[in-house]
Amino acid sequence: MRALADRRLPEPYRGWIDRAVALPPDVVMLPRTIDVGGDALVLLALTLPLGAVGTFFLMMASRVRLATDGWAPLLITGLVGVGLWIAPVLLLRRLVRTVGASADRKRGALRQGIFIGAEGALVRMEPDRCHPIPADRFVSAKLVPPPSRSRSRASMVVVETLDGTIQLFADRLDGHPGRIGEAARALWPAGKRPKGGKRTKRKVRVDHARTAGVQRAAKVFGGSILVFFAVLFLLKIADASWSDPEVKVTVVGLLLLVAGTALYVFFEFVRMRAFYRCPRCRTRPVRVLEAQPAVRYFCAACNVEWDTGLDERDLD
Repeated sequence: MRALADRRLPEPYRGWIDRAVALPPDVVMLPRTIDVGGDALVLLALTLPLGAVGTFFLMMASRVRLATDGWAPLLITGLVGVGLWIAPVLLLRRLVRTVGASADRKRGALRQGIFIGAEGALVRMEPDRCHPIPADRFVSAKLVPPPSRSRSRASMVVVETLDGTIQLFADRLDGHPGRIGEAARALWPAGKRPKGGKRTKRKVRVDHARTAGVQRAAKVFGGSILVFFAVLFLLKIADASWSDPEVKVTVVGLLLLVAGTALYVFFEFVRMRAFYRCPRCRTRPVRVLEAQPAVRYFCAACNVEWDTGLDERDLD
């Protein structure tokens, strides 16, 4: 679902986030977690290495002489330096917002979290990222996967609606998502109450064509490794000397080939994950977290769960 800015929120949701007035008594809020120290440590841990290297590249860019070196060195070093500073800047922005949320909580005016009122629900984990959900469009809110000592994967809160799915890390919400359904059943009229997470049965369809690029890239990667070891074996049989320039060029070229094909696998997987579209309506579906480690996507508009045939364990 596309997020809305605070100023574009319709009523009554806009009144729920107004810090100047008290939260209406018929509105239940599950606040976001606030960990100023944790966010500060993450910012420090990434700023020290990335910031130092980024500053080094920016200093190199400042020493480039356009008259003799041209524009290429300036653009390359400058872009790398700026790119390395993107993560620290975003983390600094997150820390500033966390500090602001902490101050709001002390004043009793925190308006970040998940709200449930008589008219519907609102997901607003940070300013200007609002997801209003009318009561008749809400389906369920659950923790996926359930907490378990045997699982290393971080749990997610999945809020499912008829218009799409909203996902957020469970450690960002101060409370179990089951409280959302409890509050909705208590506040909403009988005709709009969630049916305990029940929904229309999904159709499962196979869409291997959309992931053919990943499978092809994986085969190319495997072939490049086989070629690399085959050439090394032939060079060993031929008693080739490692000091021979042609042997060195051959080995280095094959290593670059393996590295290139590995990047090719990564590129195809990211492209499939980031730009996957429903084969029917071309909208962007959401990842079905319950199916992990299988890679599946659900299109709410078509009520179809698309099985890509991929498994994360096969790509590790």
